[in-house]
Amino acid sequence: MQKQREIIKSGEKVQKKLIFSDFVIPFLAFIIFIVLTIFVYIPMITETVELNDDTKNVISKQEQMKTLQVKIDELDGTQLYEDYQIIDQVIPTRLEVADFVYFVDELAKDKGLKLNEIRASNSDITSEDSSLDMSTVSGPLSYEGNYTDVLSFLEDLQKSSPYIVSVNSIDLSNISGKRWSFDITINGYYLSESVSNVDPYQTFVPYTNFNNLVEMLRNRSKLLD
Repeated sequence: MQKQREIIKSGEKVQKKLIFSDFVIPFLAFIIFIVLTIFVYIPMITETVELNDDTKNVISKQEQMKTLQVKIDELDGTQLYEDYQIIDQVIPTRLEVADFVYFVDELAKDKGLKLNEIRASNSDITSEDSSLDMSTVSGPLSYEGNYTDVLSFLEDLQKSSPYIVSVNSIDLSNISGKRWSFDITINGYYLSESVSNVDPYQTFVPYTNFNNLVEMLRNRSKLLD
């Protein structure tokens, strides 16, 4: 019984010794820990994560560049230059209205067609692909002649044109018997001279994968010789 009283008195003494100042240091330490966590530890962790992401991104781009270099090395440099020259002829950076109209009119004369009217001008093409800055020589032309000659002209316009052309509209009307008149709108395409930025990290597809298109361009270039 005496020992229990002594233990109780000892506990009372301990409780009496715990005053407010005893909590100041732990409280300040806790505040300092919170401040360090917010302003030091969390930013350090965030920066480390971002640094890891940047490192992975750099490594990924390095792998892309290595793959691109391999694909480029596989191309025949001499053939590449020759094909570039061909494309530059067939899809020039400038197509004069007079040159294009002269080609169309000469073809029409060869087919025995009579010219009624020619109106042509340069215009730009709006494309969803910003990397393609295309323009056209576009113009309505009016001719008349036999129906078979008209069909022959339209067929050879696509086959014998050294340029990339498209027919937008045709309006045929019979004059008398086998004599027909027709109004046609033709576009001749060329690349604008502005230089577009090239993203080296885009998926690279060698032009040699499109053999049919390349062969078609080579054949058209022969018409300019």
